Amino acid sequence: MTTIETQLNIIINPDKLERLKNKVRDEGKTLDDVINELIDAYLADTHPDSLNNAIANHPTIQSMKSDIDKLGSYLDGLTRVIQDIKVEQLSSMNNE
Repeated sequence: MTTIETQLNIIINPDKLERLKNKVRDEGKTLDDVINELIDAYLADTHPDSLNNAIANHPTIQSMKSDIDKLGSYLDGLTRVIQDIKVEQLSSMNNE
């Protein structure tokens, strides 16, 4: 089967194009590869919450969420300790 391809011209900020070329090169891909991947992903995006699904399943975001949850637990514990110290101080003051 013969594949027919068409060329697409776009207007892009020169700095953005340079950054894109550098990233594409670093990843060992071509601009054609990346643009076609982006178009395929865009065309496959038929569900409005697909971005939310991508975010929810992204490993870096999940790692950050885990770190934030741990920090939240730490801060909750720290808050409890501070409250306990205040209660002890008030109790000491009342006993004097």
